[in-house]
Amino acid sequence: MAETPPQDVEEAEKGSSSGHLNWFDPDALYRPSDDALRLIATKGTLAVWRSLGKGPHYLRVGSRILYPGADLNSFLAKCRVKPIEK
Repeated sequence: MAETPPQDVEEAEKGSSSGHLNWFDPDALYRPSDDALRLIATKGTLAVWRSLGKGPHYLRVGSRILYPGADLNSFLAKCRVKPIEK
C-alpha cells in the first residue's frame, strides 16, 4: 500500500519545505501491518496505543485502521529530541 520510509534523517529532510521530517509519504495511507510502521512501533503496540488513546492519529473506516502519512510524520516530529549543548 505505501512505500518504505527513508533510512536516515538527511534523506527524510529532502524535499521538505516545512522543515519537518518526511519519513512517510504525507499523501499515503498506511495499515498497521505495513512494514514501514515498524519505524514507530510493532503492530501489537499500535493496537495497545489505540485502545489507550495514545500514539499517532488514525482513521477507522469500518473495521479497517489506516494511518495517514502526514499524521505519522507529525507524530515523529513530536518525538524528536534536541540534545542540550554544554
